[in-house]
Amino acid sequence: MKRLIGAVTIAMSIAISTSPAQAKWMDGNELLAICDSSDSADKIQCMGYIQGVLDASDSSLGSKEIPPVDTPDNVTAGQLKDIVIAYLKANPEKRHTQASDLVFTALVRAFGQK
Repeated sequence: MKRLIGAVTIAMSIAISTSPAQAKWMDGNELLAICDSSDSADKIQCMGYIQGVLDASDSSLGSKEIPPVDTPDNVTAGQLKDIVIAYLKANPEKRHTQASDLVFTALVRAFGQK
């Protein structure tokens, strides 16, 4: 019996380790769930995700294709989160799409672009 359990365990670990990695982007439904959660870890993840999108937009500074978001100097992470949540709730038909695109759109609508 121990040999059978050991063999099954080894077979499963080989199958898992040889499976291709599947990278999947977060969609708006998933982002809304963590941003609207009462769990503090989810809220931190939400604000970190939004800040990451904002930072990525700033990294394109000087790009004519995608100008960065023109956020005020004194905007808070909480305000950014509120803007994104409001946009996601107001646009349920778009929430199946990539969350980073939705965050960018929400922030551009709120603040414009540089």
